[in-house]
Amino acid sequence: MTQNYEIKNRWTGEVLFSCEIPDGMESGMIARHAVETAIADGADLRGANLRGADLRGANLRGADLRGADLRGADLRGANLWGADLRGADLRGANLWGADLWGAKNAPLIITTLRWPVAINGVGYMRIGCQSHKVEQWKAFTDQEISRMDSDALQFWNQYKVMLLAACEAHVHSAEEVDQ
Repeated sequence: MTQNYEIKNRWTGEVLFSCEIPDGMESGMIARHAVETAIADGADLRGANLRGADLRGANLRGADLRGADLRGADLRGANLWGADLRGADLRGANLWGADLWGAKNAPLIITTLRWPVAINGVGYMRIGCQSHKVEQWKAFTDQEISRMDSDALQFWNQYKVMLLAACEAHVHSAEEVDQ
């Protein structure tokens, strides 16, 4: 029995793309198959609701994902080369190993520290599993940082200046985000 999968607009619920899913496809591969098919067919995925989608290893090269909801999406190893991510919500998205070369408004990813760091350029920084506004990171006390993990305070004291400077340098203007 063939099933149909729909990618909908996150705000209006309008169907942006619909495709048939091959029989026997693993449930974890369905969203990836639909998104890759949509991109190959030239579908407009601006504002797509892809929240929590498993897109590991997906080829999203050049995709227009402006304003897409990618919160909690698994994008490990995905090819986002040249993708338009302006205004996309990437909070909690796993971008480990994703190819973001040339992506518009892509987050700054630092993977060589104790925990991976993602700076989204519109006011949020994620360190490991902790995602907060940059202003919150600046205001955290040593006690609050210590409660995040037993090694967190040492990490924060060692990299705080560098990471906050990276946040300041990797800021997208409102114009860029809205385009």
